[in-house]
Amino acid sequence: MTDQPSTIVALITDDQTADPVVQRATELGFEHGHRIVLYDVGATASPLESPLPTEFASDGPDRGVPPLLTAKDLEAAGQSSLAARVQALTEAGLDAYGWLPESHDADDLVAYARAIGANRVLASPDLDPSPDDLTGAGLSVETVPSRG
Repeated sequence: MTDQPSTIVALITDDQTADPVVQRATELGFEHGHRIVLYDVGATASPLESPLPTEFASDGPDRGVPPLLTAKDLEAAGQSSLAARVQALTEAGLDAYGWLPESHDADDLVAYARAIGANRVLASPDLDPSPDDLTGAGLSVETVPSRG
């Protein structure tokens, strides 16, 4: 048995379609003690620019970009909306972070999930990322229905 909590990667965008996914992640976090990572697939700044903080925004070249971004890290990266979501989850008592992927590729999502020890991915139907690729990589995938 490991000391590290199970981790959920919740795929979101910066709009209300993320609300049901964040709600489900919150429920699972409280029920099972899961760590939550809000993976903002809409965060790509532009084709020429990464949404991740630069070495300088992350307190120096020796630090680099941490694999789990706190609300403070996200704020420094200019991602105040995601920072507010992460802060709200943290203040509610959950172990919550954010991530700003450089691409929307399923292989990148799988690599990231493996790197942080995630075992579950939550997504809305419009963001459902090639479930076969994810389940084939050993991740469970839950599609969270939109409100309506």
